[in-house]
Amino acid sequence: MPKIAIIQSQVGVPDSVPSQSARPDAYGADVGAAQANLGAAVAKVSTDVANAQYEHESVIAVSDTRARMAVKRALWTAQLQERADAAIPGDRSFAMKFADDLGKDLTDLGSNITNNQARRVFKDMSAQLTSDLYEHSAILQSKLAGAKATQDVAVALDATRNTLLDNPSGFDRAVNDAMLMIRSNPNIPVSMRPQMEANANKALALSAMQGVIRLDGATGKSMLAKGWGDKYLDADAKAHLYILAEEKIRSERIAEEHARAEQARILKSEQDQLMKGYFEKLTQHKLTVTEIAADQKISFPEQVSLYNLVETQAH
Repeated sequence: MPKIAIIQSQVGVPDSVPSQSARPDAYGADVGAAQANLGAAVAKVSTDVANAQYEHESVIAVSDTRARMAVKRALWTAQLQERADAAIPGDRSFAMKFADDLGKDLTDLGSNITNNQARRVFKDMSAQLTSDLYEHSAILQSKLAGAKATQDVAVALDATRNTLLDNPSGFDRAVNDAMLMIRSNPNIPVSMRPQMEANANKALALSAMQGVIRLDGATGKSMLAKGWGDKYLDADAKAHLYILAEEKIRSERIAEEHARAEQARILKSEQDQLMKGYFEKLTQHKLTVTEIAADQKISFPEQVSLYNLVETQAH
């Protein structure tokens, strides 16, 4: 029986031939990666859109906040001046009350701002507004205190001037008291004191000299001519006082003339009444030479006339 030769294959797998084992992308893994990349891209786009939307809203919110704060500044600046105009001089609660009201209004405005960027802008602007207006309100309160002090000085000076009109001899002490009152008041600004002192000295000097003139015009005119009050009074003030002195002198002269005329009238009336009585006695033969000689109210010529009449009647 013939033998069949067995032929063995000499074909082997070369080392360089890649393995035919299946890879993940062979089953669609690349599709999953693509989807993941797409999702990330979509998420990024969504985030970018959200961020852009937020930035847009922030721009609007910030712009709105700035506009609102500009309005608040204008309103409260005007309100501050109005309050100062209506305030009572010396009101020590003025600045604090204003700060409280401003703070409440800004707090109400800030509570309605929800955007973070807008809130930061509001915080900065409200702090600046509060600082500016509070500083201004403090200045105005200081002015109110100064106004009160000035008012007090004016009231005191007015009372002193009225006293000097009746008693001008108190002039020197009045000046010293006025200077002390002005210089010792901390609410009167140092820059205002020189002018206030000059005004006070002038006012007191005017009143004192008017008081002198009221007592005696000639004395007042003489004092002015000798330089009284030159360091307090300007030329116009002294000219005014000279006019007052001249008017007083004229009025005194007229008053003296009227007084003399009135005195003469009264004396004549008394003499007329006396002579009438003598003539009545003469007609009744009751008038005597002794009575005529003893009467000091009638003149010597009148005595002589009556004596002659009595002598004539006796003969």
